[in-house]
Amino acid sequence: MGVALRMLAFMVCVMPSTQPGQTSIATWYGCRAGALSLSFDDNSWDRPLEASILEEYGFRGTFGVVVGKMPSGYVEKIQSLFLAGHEIASHSWSHIDLTNASETVIHTEVVESKAAIEALTGAPCVTYIYAYGYWRNGVRDAVTDHYICARGAWQWQADNPLGAPVNSATGGDIYNLTINPFPEASGEPWADEVFLECLHDYVDHVLASNAWGIEMLHNLGQTNTTTTIREDVLRRHFEELAAMSDRALWVAPIGTVAKYYLERHQTQVEQAVTKPNFTVLRLTVGLDPNIYDVPLTLQTDVPIEWNGGTIAVEQDGMPLQYEMQIQPTSARLVYDVSPVSSYILVYYEPLVGHPE
Repeated sequence: MGVALRMLAFMVCVMPSTQPGQTSIATWYGCRAGALSLSFDDNSWDRPLEASILEEYGFRGTFGVVVGKMPSGYVEKIQSLFLAGHEIASHSWSHIDLTNASETVIHTEVVESKAAIEALTGAPCVTYIYAYGYWRNGVRDAVTDHYICARGAWQWQADNPLGAPVNSATGGDIYNLTINPFPEASGEPWADEVFLECLHDYVDHVLASNAWGIEMLHNLGQTNTTTTIREDVLRRHFEELAAMSDRALWVAPIGTVAKYYLERHQTQVEQAVTKPNFTVLRLTVGLDPNIYDVPLTLQTDVPIEWNGGTIAVEQDGMPLQYEMQIQPTSARLVYDVSPVSSYILVYYEPLVGHPE
């Protein structure tokens, strides 16, 4: 039965009850309290090991590649990472400071590096990672023209990591995304517990701020520094993140979170029709579906009485999975939709003999 026929059937045949309430887009995918991206820079031979550790905990990361400095045999490693679901970001062509670079050099470092990565993966390269974290307006302009986001290298060194900047869910700078803090510089490698506490405090800050954090873990190494992290420390950190990822924390690559962020800001949800027992929502998305493909999480308030019947959610006639979250006096449906302009039907049918 089509959407129009379902609407007519309910309008004519269903006894009135409290109608559905408002629908909103969740701040982060899955109604998580915050988002976290795990990024690794440069061309390390440890990439397969780092990726396998990520996958062991159910995570996917962002690997920034310096395209012009890939050693022999490295292309195959990058392609295998991409096929495993990791993001391949451009970390420039040759990892040079671009603050005084010419337009020609900027084009090579920003635009040609993107094209090279897309030739390797067959997919859009959407994230740029500034070499050394440096940029000026000309560099940023080129990045803005060709990518959807860019990560900087803000190495916040402070006694209080809770003061570190995080990326806002509402008005952050998508082309200068900040990263995690590091313990105060002392000239010596950081003790495991000091580094772990710093990362832990940062994630707590992300969750408390309903924000997006990005960790620059860089490479595996024998010590904990701004450019290396011990494997056992990395595993302990990931164990903690995995315990949070079921409900509180969304762990996903930079490009994936950026897509959701931009989709949420560029999508309108309107109630086209709302009657007792059903609502039809109009979803309007003004983005390229060939790039923006991360499902959006919607939340629709419904009467608590809906817990006693049959519920269905459809997007342009296609059934969607949903979760009903029940509070003492209210309830809501949570479901994921494709980020394309479409109609969403949410309806309820009481059980036979169920009093309305």
